[in-house]
Amino acid sequence: MDKIAQEERIVLIVEGKRDKFALQRLIPKVKIFLLSDQKRSLYESAEHIASNFNEAMLMLDADKKGKDLSKRMITYLQMHGIKINRDGEKLLKLTNRHHIEDLRSVVI
Repeated sequence: MDKIAQEERIVLIVEGKRDKFALQRLIPKVKIFLLSDQKRSLYESAEHIASNFNEAMLMLDADKKGKDLSKRMITYLQMHGIKINRDGEKLLKLTNRHHIEDLRSVVI
């Protein structure tokens, strides 16, 4: 995760404000794109991300809504040539968490 925070052209994509807050506490310098604050479609969000970053890590919840968002965002981001980093999914599995906001209780 420290490597992610140091990278200039990588962004973490999260669903909501609590997710963003949890990740900012774990990795303060990371760039985070909040899907719920956007007044644009997912496709337009992917375009915006592609114009500013080379790589994206999706940190979406492991529930039905998060999985659906993840599939759609991966498709849109890949259409724009963005490399997808899957370490966020691995982190949730390793910590046995289903929601990003639950990572606040994890010491990494």
